[in-house]
Amino acid sequence: MNNGMIDSACGQTSARQVSQMEYMLLQAIMYIKTIILIMVQTIGVGLGEMDNMLLRKVEELTLYMLQQQKIIEKQNDRIQDLEDKIK
Repeated sequence: MNNGMIDSACGQTSARQVSQMEYMLLQAIMYIKTIILIMVQTIGVGLGEMDNMLLRKVEELTLYMLQQQKIIEKQNDRIQDLEDKIK
């Protein structure tokens, strides 16, 4: 597991790690949505609406980041293939 963290820190993430990150992020979003629903019920709608809007933005950015990571992985694979052909 530590090697995965080191690889991620160096910008070398595998497709499996991306899938795991995606799963964990989507789980976190689900938990945050649940917390916000509880907050809306206990604190009030005004704060809940603002939190819900912020959560939607976080979710959009998270999904965008995951999409970009997949694109980067494909580009890295393509670069590696081209480098292998040169050798």
